[in-house]
Amino acid sequence: MNKIGVVLMMIMALFGCSSDEVKSPVNLPHVHSVHLKSFSATDKTITFYVALFNSNDFPVAVSAVDGAITLNQLNIGKIDVNADYIIEGGAMKTVVVPIALDPDAFLKAGQTVLSQSKAEYQVDGGVKTAFGNVPFSGTGELPLQDILSTILR
Repeated sequence: MNKIGVVLMMIMALFGCSSDEVKSPVNLPHVHSVHLKSFSATDKTITFYVALFNSNDFPVAVSAVDGAITLNQLNIGKIDVNADYIIEGGAMKTVVVPIALDPDAFLKAGQTVLSQSKAEYQVDGGVKTAFGNVPFSGTGELPLQDILSTILR
């Protein structure tokens, strides 16, 4: 009986450890919203707010934000920001994500704005915490007049 008991315990240990039923005691913050805060075609900057909710009972630190932004499906800037935010337990925190646009890429994307008469952006990134990466994504449209007036100068 001892050999059977040992074998059963080994099988339980192997299947029990790989089970999807085992959950982490820490929940990653989740993205509540992503929205455009400001856009300056002249300064070639764009800023987003990413609102995160921490459902844990304890604070979670945010250490960095990374990602990219596209305009009419052309990459115009990268997000690589060191952050020092604390999201208190059970609270919402808005992370400011500033992006410096690549001038050459922005000019090229601006030409597509002229030809397509639209300026659709997509921002994709991740907020790094001690417990993992929290992905975010947002889409929208930038003001055509601002882009066109900058390109035509």
